Amino acid sequence: MNRRRARSRGRRSPGLRSTLVRRAPSIHNHKMELTLYTRADCRLCDEMHAALAPCIERFSLDLELVDVDRDPELRHRHGARVPVLALDGLEVCHWFLDEDALLARLQGEAAAGTPDLGNASPYERIYALVARIPPGRVATYGQLARIEGRCTSRMVGYAMAALPEGRALPWHRVVNARGSVSERRGGGGTSRQEALLRADGLLFDARGRLDLERVSWEGPDWDWAERHGYNPDSAPVA
Repeated sequence: MNRRRARSRGRRSPGLRSTLVRRAPSIHNHKMELTLYTRADCRLCDEMHAALAPCIERFSLDLELVDVDRDPELRHRHGARVPVLALDGLEVCHWFLDEDALLARLQGEAAAGTPDLGNASPYERIYALVARIPPGRVATYGQLARIEGRCTSRMVGYAMAALPEGRALPWHRVVNARGSVSERRGGGGTSRQEALLRADGLLFDARGRLDLERVSWEGPDWDWAERHGYNPDSAPVA
């Protein structure tokens, strides 16, 4: 795998807001790292790299550039979606820089060490997992249950149905074991969820199913999962 580190410094990009001025958040003395999955002769990759420069400087972040064409697994996972930006191993956005998502993740990671998810309610533990599913990926009810380690897939469904209105959570990235959207109790909701998934760049087949082999979430970062009492060794299968 071809990896190289880059520290971008230079002029401020007009595309980044002045809100990206605070210093780099630190979690348990861990300095966060950005990874940009890219490839040679990619215009979008060059544009995202350039747009990241002021953010990298203002937050004192490290940036690792990874050529997906040098690794078959990475090419299979990201090849059709480069550039892909990840923060501490979790995807933030692809194709174009999503400044809001990046800022939210930076702020969220800074606060991630505060709550003790190991002692939280099952629903809060499920919600914390769902919050980490990046755009372009989905998780099944069964996968989330195995990672949570203390509940069933049915309980995950109950948690999603009980999600408080207005709570910012990518609930639409949770699908059933067939890779399709489950009907909500009382009917309705499937068309909205499918529309949100399509907005994430996902495609449904003629049966209304996603290809889980290609778009399943790999699961949370091992360090984060173990720190909060999850089971990180759960393969992304239904």
